[in-house]
Amino acid sequence: MRTQIQTKIIGLLLGALLCWWLGVAYLSPVQAAPEEATVELKANVGINGEYKWGQVVPVHITITNRGENTVKGKVELSMPSSSMSTTNTLYVATASLAKGEAKTVFFRVPGSFTDSPKEASVRWIQDGKVINEQKITPIGRSNQAIWTGILASDNIAAILLQTMEKEKKDAPVQPIQLTSDNLTQDTLLDSGLNVILIEQGKFDSLQNTQKQAIQSWADRGGLLLTVDPAQPAAVWPQVAQKASVQKEAFMDNASELGRIATHSFAASLPSLPLLILLLVIYIIIIGPVAYFIMRKLGVREWNWVFIPLASIAMLALVYGYGTWHHGTNTRVQNVNLIEVGTNGNTRIMSSSAIFAPYAGEYRIQLPKNVDVFPSEEKRALETKEFPIVTKNSGGDTETIFPYINKWSLGKVYAQQNLFNNGAFEATLNQKKDRLIGTVRNSTPYSLHDARIVFGDSIQSIPTLAPGAIVQVDLPMPAPKSEPRYYDDTEFAAHMLSQNGEEKLKQTRLRLMRMMYDSSHSTTVTLLGWTDQHPLQNKVADRSYKVSNVTLVTAKLAQIGKQEDSND
Repeated sequence: MRTQIQTKIIGLLLGALLCWWLGVAYLSPVQAAPEEATVELKANVGINGEYKWGQVVPVHITITNRGENTVKGKVELSMPSSSMSTTNTLYVATASLAKGEAKTVFFRVPGSFTDSPKEASVRWIQDGKVINEQKITPIGRSNQAIWTGILASDNIAAILLQTMEKEKKDAPVQPIQLTSDNLTQDTLLDSGLNVILIEQGKFDSLQNTQKQAIQSWADRGGLLLTVDPAQPAAVWPQVAQKASVQKEAFMDNASELGRIATHSFAASLPSLPLLILLLVIYIIIIGPVAYFIMRKLGVREWNWVFIPLASIAMLALVYGYGTWHHGTNTRVQNVNLIEVGTNGNTRIMSSSAIFAPYAGEYRIQLPKNVDVFPSEEKRALETKEFPIVTKNSGGDTETIFPYINKWSLGKVYAQQNLFNNGAFEATLNQKKDRLIGTVRNSTPYSLHDARIVFGDSIQSIPTLAPGAIVQVDLPMPAPKSEPRYYDDTEFAAHMLSQNGEEKLKQTRLRLMRMMYDSSHSTTVTLLGWTDQHPLQNKVADRSYKVSNVTLVTAKLAQIGKQEDSND
């Protein structure tokens, strides 16, 4: 009897549940099927879908509105972690498109698409929702190869490829066919392209901006060769003579500059003797002092309260000392390297270490036309959000670190290519056993503690202001058979004789070690320090202090013979 009653109750409950479900389904509005994406995305990575590992890679993203209405949203390029940053990085730009309108958004990113199991991707986000997303899988080329661009008609290009396969199969030559769209400053500079083979007559037909882009690339060490249509294969022996290939990736420079920037904070640790003294005092207080005082007062059981309170007081004292030592202002240490070319073009490389006195979000602002690459470490972040690089409508760039731990460092690498920025104009002649001439500073940089270096011959220049002219009189250096470590050279002895605190000297030492190359014994080089702030980075919405260590370098002349270089 009881079983029958239980069965009826269960049946009534199931029937009521069924009626409720049918009622909800009937009364609920019908959900329309999701619409197809009305915004199309097309990403062009590197040079025709290829890039060289470790170099700067241009990414052009074309956005097309296929819908009936104007759309507003943002493009996000998600780059995976790499040897430069242990976290993903988002590159973001906003856009508004009318019906049928297409726009192109441009980013320059580190060449590390295949470093991580996570693929790079580009997506269009509208009203907080991902409308369209695509994976990016470009072809990566080794930085050990001689990456050779070919700008020629189809038949000449075919002959070049055939003869290369026949005669150069053992050489690390990696060809890629170029188009006129590839001939821009943003694409060629820092791309890692080593050689450009251009068919005779084609260079004259290029636009002036394309010619300037090729010339700027060649001034950085690229090898430009003209292909004779009657003998296309004759160009390959000249390519083979390019024995020195730029194997050092820009990420190597970025990482080293980052280590130099963070070194200044590591050199300013709290005083070790003071910390030891505080520890000894604490041990005395909770040991002999606490024992004898409590024993004399006859309240030894109070040690259960006294010792924890003494520990808390000690922690508060150490914490207060740390706050006083580090200060309450955000501090930015910039280490900058400025390379001035003979044609008036300049490259600025800068790494910034941002000290966070408080945990939270930090935003670093930079002017337009500056490439920004966050170089973040997981230990400084305790968030699933990634650093974000945002370009606004005016071209300025803002890097957002969503959360940096208290007393931790955020790191940013930035670089900028400047054109028609002036040069150090040198007129140098060899007269018997001396190098005689003048150098005029036609740049905006005011130098101090400058040196003109020619092998082991060094001339000191206390100051060299913009517009100033200095007389050069150097003995011809003796030839060197073997390269030497920087610290063992006369060059190091002169460049390190600087006034200033030890931390500044150590920063300068590390920077000079980074750029010194003893193989350039036939190159006349100018080096000097400047107190100017080349990239003008700012910390938004926080009080901050900025310090800079900036080295300016320029190759003035080539005296004698030297192997071809792609530096």
